[in-house]
Amino acid sequence: MKLNPKNTVKALLTLIIMIAMASCNCSKNKEVFRHVVAFKFKPNVTLNQIDEIVAGFTDLQNKIPTIINFEGGKDISNENQHKGFTYLFTVSFKDETSRAIYQAHPAHQAFVTNLTPLLADVLVLDYEVK
Repeated sequence: MKLNPKNTVKALLTLIIMIAMASCNCSKNKEVFRHVVAFKFKPNVTLNQIDEIVAGFTDLQNKIPTIINFEGGKDISNENQHKGFTYLFTVSFKDETSRAIYQAHPAHQAFVTNLTPLLADVLVLDYEVK
């Protein structure tokens, strides 16, 4: 098999650029502060209620401008180690100040008011991406 040096160099340069971009965390919106939330719903909470909560939480990214990324969903692990926490979400911010603005925002406060009566427990962890 004869290799074309021009194509080989092109492929290597592409690979180097991809590795450099991944290693320097070069994204359009550099995410540096993550807010991770896990929900354990009460046993009597219906799937419709959970769907409404998930939709409401997801919609916060359209209402609160300091959210730069949002993702999450239902636990699908086959390890069965969730300890009853069946939904997990990660909300990303530029910094702690942006997170504080989110927490105080009326849309977040209304969401928490709707969510709280449905929860058996909640787990919240925040960390900085370094």
